[in-house]
Amino acid sequence: MNLLKRRMRGSIDRRRSLAGTAHLHPNVKVLKSPDGKIALKMRIERGAGFLELFRPAATERKYELDEFGAFVVRQIQKRKKVLEIIQAFERQFRMSHRESELGVVAFIKMLMKRNILSVAIEET
Repeated sequence: MNLLKRRMRGSIDRRRSLAGTAHLHPNVKVLKSPDGKIALKMRIERGAGFLELFRPAATERKYELDEFGAFVVRQIQKRKKVLEIIQAFERQFRMSHRESELGVVAFIKMLMKRNILSVAIEET
């Protein structure tokens, strides 16, 4: 139980979250190598706390993606909805819908936890 975190008001059901559009954060750059591989480079600024004074002003992180992650990032760059990304993933890699959904959603959640992307959900 974490008392310091603020809880969201209302919940978002699965259908609405899959209808959302994923967006890369502005501080994330997509790097393409000549051999076709994709990496994500992210700049992280120093925070405002006292202990942050002992950290560098900014750091960079780089995440190299495999074939599956690169496909999902290309779809995100095309401004597709999460459900459309899952369907394209299913067709591209000839996986079942369930496998595709679990893999894509887990990847998107991981990127969200690392503040690389967010999913915009439309108000109803």
